[in-house]
Amino acid sequence: MSYPVKIHGEQQAGLEIQKFLSAWDHVVCQLDIQLIVGYCTADVCFFDTSSQTNGILAYQALWQRYSSVFQSNIRVFRRDVLIHATESMGFISCYSKVDRNDGIKTPEIPWCRSTLAVRKTAQGWKIQHQHISLPVDFATQRAIPLHF
Repeated sequence: MSYPVKIHGEQQAGLEIQKFLSAWDHVVCQLDIQLIVGYCTADVCFFDTSSQTNGILAYQALWQRYSSVFQSNIRVFRRDVLIHATESMGFISCYSKVDRNDGIKTPEIPWCRSTLAVRKTAQGWKIQHQHISLPVDFATQRAIPLHF
């Protein structure tokens, strides 16, 4: 993990969640939908600015629908990662984007605001809820670019 992380609450659980997040990012970059949904609870829900899905089958269908958008050789980038952790639940907030791994700048790929709620299960940490949104200027209806 190449980005700083702040942990609030239970430190050990926070470190476990940090490790889970790193593994999640790795699985996303493999673009294997079966592995991706394996990191989620059966009742996972996903929100973005245009849609909402509930349940693992709908989440899997969402990944399948957008799988052609992703390419090989990608990386998940994160900024300002904050983990709030208890022994059984965690909340992760950050800015994120999925982009090229080769370092070529792609300003057309925006940074998004991301939140993940995770729950500890018998199989380990799992994603219960995921939310991704683009900052938008409501007056112009255009994305607000985030520059780091």
